[in-house]
Amino acid sequence: MDESMAPVGPTPAPAPASPPAVQIGSILIDNVTQDEADAIIGGWLEERPAGPRRVCTPNVDYVIRAGRDPAFRGAINGCDLRVPDGMWIVYASRIAGRSLRGTVTGRLLLPRFAARCSEAGRPIAMMGAGPGVAALAAERLRADNPGLLVTAATPPTPFVIGSEADAGMVQTLQAARPAILFVALGAPKQELWMDRHAGEFPDSIMIGVGAAFDVVAGRVREAPAWMTRTGLEWLFRLAQEPRRLARRYLWDDPRILGWAVATRARGLVRGPGRK
Repeated sequence: MDESMAPVGPTPAPAPASPPAVQIGSILIDNVTQDEADAIIGGWLEERPAGPRRVCTPNVDYVIRAGRDPAFRGAINGCDLRVPDGMWIVYASRIAGRSLRGTVTGRLLLPRFAARCSEAGRPIAMMGAGPGVAALAAERLRADNPGLLVTAATPPTPFVIGSEADAGMVQTLQAARPAILFVALGAPKQELWMDRHAGEFPDSIMIGVGAAFDVVAGRVREAPAWMTRTGLEWLFRLAQEPRRLARRYLWDDPRILGWAVATRARGLVRGPGRK
């Protein structure tokens, strides 16, 4: 048969490009909405292979840590998509004259894309959180999405990136050949882990999701939808865990406003078109 006459399957539409990134402190953040982030990741999911791709969800804590940790900064900036997860980072961007259009709630990526992978018959894998949490979250995701193929793995304690135990866990996850690998180690460890191992998952989209496993498993209460929509989820979390989060939300995070004011002032002094 003439090759030009050979039947071909449909070509997946290319993933939409994200708008130009905005620099906040020393890291780059993609100026995307929740719907745009979903579309970008969904476009990658339709590609063959889907990866390697990395997604991270920077908040103000990321900005502060990255300013003093070059490895963490490089791991964030090396991601294929960096979404603004938190209103403080949006407030700071607006004061600095580099307006982000809104937040992208990273924890929503887990249930949304578990559902999409279930519909498409694509496997996922979950790695991280405390003992038994990933397995419980996986069980609940299966209940919501019948037929979902999911592998859950709990990291050893203590967990050292690059250790023999880490290598064994990587092999377990590789065997699952996940379309999406959700990583819940918390910052900065999950970004450093993805940065180190991305090349070992060439067919996977790796997404750092922080406390999402705990939310799905029911270990942490979920904020009301209206608080998520209006960017007040941080206030709900503070009310749940005041001793752990008070310093971060009420002291550390507001410090970014100093950077924002100084950045805006430098821009006004330089004037348009000057560097």
